Amino acid sequence: MTLPALTREYEESFSFKGDELKISNMIGKVDVRSGSGDQIRVTVQVRGDDAQPGLIEFEADDGSEGELQIIFPVSEHKKYAYPELGSGSKTTIHFKNGDHGNSWLRKVFGMGQKISVRGKGSGLEVWAHVLVEVPRGRNLEVKLGVGSIEADDVQADLVLYANSGSITVK
Repeated sequence: MTLPALTREYEESFSFKGDELKISNMIGKVDVRSGSGDQIRVTVQVRGDDAQPGLIEFEADDGSEGELQIIFPVSEHKKYAYPELGSGSKTTIHFKNGDHGNSWLRKVFGMGQKISVRGKGSGLEVWAHVLVEVPRGRNLEVKLGVGSIEADDVQADLVLYANSGSITVK
């Protein structure tokens, strides 16, 4: 009997019809690109040796102020591996206890329990790479715990924040 291999990557897609969107991601990369049409489109690729559907949850609200929260299993896992940090790299995020709800952004970037992210070593190896396609004139806010944000050829109002990582705007 052959057992199926673990899923190492899977994808989720979202569309937001409002003029504003807030995205939060704890670990990974966020690419912001120019989009067409009347919706902000988001594609999330969950990657890593431990990536499997259901491990990372998504809370999407397509209201007038849209929001997408990419929720890592921090109540079960305090250590993560993100190879793109590079071998020997380590950073810490403070995460407050409680439900995710509307205050999740504050919990990721506030004080609380320590979540460590290493470039290599022990820990859950999972992260989310996010592609955001933003039509002209929209508002986008991105908060990222660990990783990088890149915005290229976008004609929109952007607020970009990385707790530990780079932000590049072209």
